[in-house]
Amino acid sequence: MEKFLAVGFGCFLASCTGVADAQVYEGAAVVGGPQFDSANAVVKDAAGNIFVGGSFMSSVDFDPGPAVNTRIAVGSSDAYLLKLSREGVFQQLWTWGTTASESVDALAVDESGNVYVGITASPGASVPYDTDPADAINSIGGLGGQDAFVVKLDAAGDHVAAVVGGGAGNDNVVALTSRDGFLVVAGRAASGTAGFGGTTLA
Repeated sequence: MEKFLAVGFGCFLASCTGVADAQVYEGAAVVGGPQFDSANAVVKDAAGNIFVGGSFMSSVDFDPGPAVNTRIAVGSSDAYLLKLSREGVFQQLWTWGTTASESVDALAVDESGNVYVGITASPGASVPYDTDPADAINSIGGLGGQDAFVVKLDAAGDHVAAVVGGGAGNDNVVALTSRDGFLVVAGRAASGTAGFGGTTLA
């Protein structure tokens, strides 16, 4: 039997077991706040831990259990990464926020447990954007419009590195995958000329 979690941020967290084509419902928990919140990406690591990424507005309690872990959005919407155990128990939480809007739109985990977070943010051209969700500051200058940021966290959740892609228009990350030491990034580039990590793409 394979156990899996179906996650809907602001809606439900459902735990099921799959037996052939049948699924057995095991439980659910609600996570979210009073305004619009979203879950845009879900991935699990080798230990079965679940990572959920998206955006949130206003005040949100990210712990689906009886404990409370509340964050308040800095801007119109902030980006979050939530780690749950395979049973759906709260483990860790990371958020990114400015006075503009951000969202986590893609996630990947590699064989070493490093987590790659694809964030869409709008810091503005040459405006420093802090990619470190902890107290330390690791800033990269925005390129204009919406930009695509990819942040690497190690297995403990600490910031390792970050890169930005985009141009003068609105650009974003839509998918990430990691295998054999390589990270593949897919995105949408609305800018006439866009780059990623210092390389011009168009």
